[in-house]
Amino acid sequence: MWKIFPYAIIQNMVTRIFIDERICVRCGACVSESEFGGIIVKDGKIFIDESKPESWEEIFSICPTGAINIFKPVAYNEQKKILRSCQK
Repeated sequence: MWKIFPYAIIQNMVTRIFIDERICVRCGACVSESEFGGIIVKDGKIFIDESKPESWEEIFSICPTGAINIFKPVAYNEQKKILRSCQK
């Protein structure tokens, strides 16, 4: 029996860092903590570049409102297992 799980969905199941704009007070603490430009402010908006080698856990912890979060739905190894089971 085939298990239907589109490959495109599996590809998009990666760790994502995001800012909840509803609770962010734009204090700039995260920008100050960012050593390599992973978080910048441009025209009053905060932008995240996840490819930068930041200490993301430290940046999360310094946010006074908890507006910076990480979304990690499935570990990479689990994704590969799911994909293999779909191809059988």
